[in-house]
Amino acid sequence: MARILIGLISLIFLILSNETEAKDNIRVLIMEDVPSVTVESPWGFDIPQGLNSNRVEIDREGVRANPLRVTPIGDYLILNGKKYRGNIEIKKGEKGLYIINDLNIEDYLKGVVPQEIDHKWDMEALKAQAVVARTYALYYMKENRNKEYDLEASIMSQVYNGMDGEKSRTTISVIETEGIVLTYDGKVIEAFYHASCGGHTENSGEVWSKDAPYLRGVECPEPGQPWERRITLGEIETALRKDGINPGRVISAEISSTTGTGRVGYLKIFVRNGGVNEPLYIRGNDFRRIFGYTRIPSAYFRLNGSGDEIRITGKGAGHGVGLCQFGAKELAERGRGFKEILRHYYRGIEIDRVRDI
Repeated sequence: MARILIGLISLIFLILSNETEAKDNIRVLIMEDVPSVTVESPWGFDIPQGLNSNRVEIDREGVRANPLRVTPIGDYLILNGKKYRGNIEIKKGEKGLYIINDLNIEDYLKGVVPQEIDHKWDMEALKAQAVVARTYALYYMKENRNKEYDLEASIMSQVYNGMDGEKSRTTISVIETEGIVLTYDGKVIEAFYHASCGGHTENSGEVWSKDAPYLRGVECPEPGQPWERRITLGEIETALRKDGINPGRVISAEISSTTGTGRVGYLKIFVRNGGVNEPLYIRGNDFRRIFGYTRIPSAYFRLNGSGDEIRITGKGAGHGVGLCQFGAKELAERGRGFKEILRHYYRGIEIDRVRDI
């Protein structure tokens, strides 16, 4: 009877432990299609294949259990020379290995916040970023709960650089806001953010098909740094073809519409097909995506020039929705606390703790 009771207690403990892990841990894709990965640890690590080692190199043939889960004995693992907290899953893909970091969300944020914002900025701006990054992560943990991973470690989600990317001041911002998230109508919001809005943030519906009530454009004290790019009509044609659009020959481009904040709503690109000039309408942020977000930093731009070359002059960086990081910096320097900053950029939200929602 005693053994049965101990067994039941162990089973209950295991179930509760798994529930805690599922709730608190985030799964981040940190490598994709790599031919092999070297795993190291000063304290050693455990692999289900019966290995217990301080260093091992694994390729596709070495992954007998798919996924292969590597658990550190100490505080972290070293993958290809970079330190990561938590566990590592190594999965076979068609072209190589997929590497997923499974770790506590607060530890994840320690490696995210300094990649997304300057760690030397005012602490209240850092705290605002920590809350937004946590909210964004938790939203996608719920959205992607049936997928192999929750987020990518790149600009496609949030930039995450593992333990090597951590900075002391941003770690403090994560610790001092632990568990704090933004909600609207009792649900965690999709907390978009960007670098520089250029003086006014944007309604989400002007950028994407989703028009969230908490993502409304607001005035911002950050004017945005000006930038300039030059592109040719031939480059536009090539970029469109790479994106799967077969436009014909591009002969000119102009701005068709702007949003209420002055960003480009749609571009009208004239193409020649069979001797006939036809208009092709491209959304401003799709134009950025097609050319690359570094090449066209924001949709806050104008077109100038004639002939084959177009001069693009703009300001700001990013999609303009949600928290403006440089604006948060300015507000923090004016003495605003992180909660006040967050309520400025996200309309009608509540600031809650994870356990309360």
